[in-house]
Amino acid sequence: MKTLQYQITIDESKVQDLYAFLTSLRFVHEVIPLPTNGQQIAQEIIHEPYYTPNQLAYSVAEIKAIANRFPKNKLWTVQDLDTYFPPDLSIKVEIIRNRLYIMPTPRENHQLISNELLFAFNVHVKKHKLGQMYHAPLDVMFDDNNTFQPDILFIKIERRANAVSANGKIVIAPDLVVEIWSPSNRKKEREQKREMYESFGVTEYWSIYPKKKHITVEILNEIGKYELFSEAKQTGKVQSKILDGFEIDIDELITQEIQEAEETTTEKPKNKRKKKEISSKKEG
Repeated sequence: MKTLQYQITIDESKVQDLYAFLTSLRFVHEVIPLPTNGQQIAQEIIHEPYYTPNQLAYSVAEIKAIANRFPKNKLWTVQDLDTYFPPDLSIKVEIIRNRLYIMPTPRENHQLISNELLFAFNVHVKKHKLGQMYHAPLDVMFDDNNTFQPDILFIKIERRANAVSANGKIVIAPDLVVEIWSPSNRKKEREQKREMYESFGVTEYWSIYPKKKHITVEILNEIGKYELFSEAKQTGKVQSKILDGFEIDIDELITQEIQEAEETTTEKPKNKRKKKEISSKKEG
C-alpha cells in the first residue's frame, strides 16, 4: 500500500464535502487530516486488522486501545468499524456525526430493565403479528457517518424485507427505539442521539432514566418533530402509539430495588466543608 500526501487549500465550510468525496473513491483506503502548521510529522501507516482475529471476547479497554491508535480528530465512518474492529462485537460502539463512542459494559440494573421491557414488547408483538423486536448489540446504520446501537428497537412487519443488510446491519430507520440512560451518558450525547433519531425518521422514541424513575415516549408529529405522547415518573403507565394497545407500568420496569441501586452507584461523595476558625476577642 502506498501512502500519498498532498497539501490542499480549501474553504473550511467545504471540508466535510471533500472528505466525503475522497472516502467514496474505491481506491482510497483512508483519509487522515494533517495539521497545517508546516511542521514535519511522522505518519503511521494504518494496517488492518488491529485486533486478534481468533480472540473470542474483547474488553472495553482493548477496544479503546484500538481507537487510540488513530488521530484524535479522525472522522470515523461505518466502514472503519468493519475494517479495524472485531466482527460480532458484544461491546456497544457507535458513531455519531463521525465521532466514535465506546460504551461501558451495562450494569445489571440496565440489563434487568431491558430484558423486562423486551419480553413485554415481544409478547404483544407476536400476539398481534406486528413485526420484529431487536436488542443491542446490533448496528443501525443510518448513513456512512452515523451508526447507533439502541438498547431495543422495533421494525414493522411490512418493512422487514428491506431492513437487514447481508452483513446483518439494520439499514432503515426503525419504527421504534428505546434508550436506557445512565448518569455516565452525557447530556450532549443524549441530545445528539435524539436529534439524529428525529432527523432520520424514527417514529417512536422511548427514553428511560432508571435513577430518576422516569420514562418518556415521544412521537414524530406532522412536521417531523418529536412531541410527548406518554410519560410516567415515579408512578403510572406508559403507552406506545406504534404498538397499538401496548402499555406497561413503570413499577414493572424500575423496581424500588433498581432505583435504590442506581442512586447508591451514582451517588457522589459530599464535599467536606472546612471548619472555619472562630476567634473571640476578649473584652477589655
